[in-house]
Amino acid sequence: MARARKHLQHLEGEISGFCGREGYAVTYELDHDIGEKSLILTASEAIPDDWSAGIGDIAHNLRSALDHAVYDASVQEVGSPVALSEFPIFFDKDLFLRDGRGGGLHKIRGVSAKTRTVIEQIQPFNTRKEGAESILWILQEVSNMDKHRTLHLCRRATEDFRIEIVKDIPLVGGFEWLAPLGILEDRTVVARWKPSALDGDMDMKAHISFNVVFQDGLLANNPVIGVCEKLIIGVEKVIHYLEASLE
Repeated sequence: MARARKHLQHLEGEISGFCGREGYAVTYELDHDIGEKSLILTASEAIPDDWSAGIGDIAHNLRSALDHAVYDASVQEVGSPVALSEFPIFFDKDLFLRDGRGGGLHKIRGVSAKTRTVIEQIQPFNTRKEGAESILWILQEVSNMDKHRTLHLCRRATEDFRIEIVKDIPLVGGFEWLAPLGILEDRTVVARWKPSALDGDMDMKAHISFNVVFQDGLLANNPVIGVCEKLIIGVEKVIHYLEASLE
């Protein structure tokens, strides 16, 4: 758990610095064919690849903490290690209740009945709510994604954006502020307008704040730091429940 928090602290500092220096430029472009001016967002700094590995390290340490807890609970109950013991995370109740190898009950066959009941109660098939996934299931997904493929991250605009009018300009075609609240890809159009006279002067500037979020899968559009914090807090609670079941 301490190792997971250390990874999170490092990642939080990296992401905070990255977002603080913005890492993008909003360039000014002219389209003479249609008499239009645009503000275009251009990424000037890529999201570091090792952040994905850092998230994977957090998930690995949390997953390991749960496995160690089951191992220790088994030793306390039967007096010696139990082979293939680990903390089960199942979305399917029938698979969890399967007592054969690979089933949930088989993984925790060495723990006490009280601890086994606690583990079953906090399984994703019991804790999932409408519109919200179980913390344990999210942990399982992040852990699996880290082991088998890349965790893709991206910028996502927040509500803290503004546009500044630098020069008072008469318009002939109106102004379109595209409010990029979604994922900020390279060459995102921030705003466009048609002035009465197309010149090379700067008419407007834009500032866009953003978070670093997961790009796809179960966690799409969710902030990286917020998700990792919830995972750590969630696993801490599970460890507490397991400790209480041993008293």
